[in-house]
Amino acid sequence: MLFPRETHRPLPLGEASRGVIENLAEEVASTHDFHQTYSAGYTPNKLHKMVRGLVEKLGGRIFIGSFPIKKGADEQDSLIVYAPDDFIIAPAGSMAVPAIAKTQALINAAELGHLFLHYPMLASRLGPGVVMTCPRHGAGPEQEACDREARWFAEALVLPRAAFLAAWTHHRGNTAALADDFDVTETQIVSRAMRVGFILSAAA
Repeated sequence: MLFPRETHRPLPLGEASRGVIENLAEEVASTHDFHQTYSAGYTPNKLHKMVRGLVEKLGGRIFIGSFPIKKGADEQDSLIVYAPDDFIIAPAGSMAVPAIAKTQALINAAELGHLFLHYPMLASRLGPGVVMTCPRHGAGPEQEACDREARWFAEALVLPRAAFLAAWTHHRGNTAALADDFDVTETQIVSRAMRVGFILSAAA
């Protein structure tokens, strides 16, 4: 796979609050009919398949494997965006490993976060046709901030408030049951519960 000669890293939104970013994620979900309602008994791997379907609907592709490290770079990329409807994600890990499989929905959704949050700002500054690449693990304050914003987007996209509340009510706050139902890790469920307000502290 050949990289364009000139690529650019994303820049953090900075002043956008987590609430603003979560609202955008839910608007994206609503626009594309993605996971706005909850029904008990999700089939295994359903969320991962749904996110992959959204990636394809948006014009993206999932690259099985790892992008080659660009000449002169010291970090492998996980996302290349050529245009809002033309991008490639290279998720880490293998779907054959159950522990990794349970993180793939949020990993791929975070790459969509970069697409919706950071690419438009970069394109507005540098013009259409700019190519954005995101490192797999952001190094430095700016890239770490971008990754944090993308994770906020991913969490709200994959576990939106209304669906999460319905699941929480159905399972009476049993985080292990929610993790099984959504096919994500219990840690991710606890994190979302804390954010939405069902758990007030990690010790609750």
